[in-house]
Amino acid sequence: EEALSPHKGAGMYTYISVENVDEAYKDLISKGLKPSSEPRDWPWGNREFVIRDPDGYKLVIFKKK
Repeated sequence: EEALSPHKGAGMYTYISVENVDEAYKDLISKGLKPSSEPRDWPWGNREFVIRDPDGYKLVIFKKK
């Protein structure tokens, strides 16, 4: 069962669109959270960073350019 798995969300990413990726990043940092990566522009047109939720699921905070 997924709820008991030590590898929850393996291979899955949930994308969350925001208006300003850098502001979202700063807001999370100011609350003591530790994203897995810093904001970055990607060739496919997204600016994004990744943070894991308390269960280990990967959340991609992004803005399409």
